[in-house]
Amino acid sequence: MLIQNFLIAFSLTNIFEFLPFYFIIKPKNKEIFFLLFINIISLPIVWFFILNFSQIFLKIFIFSEIFAIFIESFLIYLLIDKELKVCFKASIFMNLFSAVIGLFIL
Repeated sequence: MLIQNFLIAFSLTNIFEFLPFYFIIKPKNKEIFFLLFINIISLPIVWFFILNFSQIFLKIFIFSEIFAIFIESFLIYLLIDKELKVCFKASIFMNLFSAVIGLFIL
């Protein structure tokens, strides 16, 4: 059940984060797949914190989202030739969008 829930969350995260990623980063065709790669790295770490520290959910949720924003900004910067501030802006909107929708789904 945990793996199934993670796969659902992974799929939804990529769907929700695609629009901000696409409109802010304006990736070339192959660069669209970098979003999947970035979330393969960041989402399991975020899930580890949230699932193992659920007694202090809000603090860990905020920490996890901030962590994801920084990691994803850096990975977008490394993988796609964009300014760091553009990557940071994209990551903020991607994570804000997916976090808000994710909280409504929970």
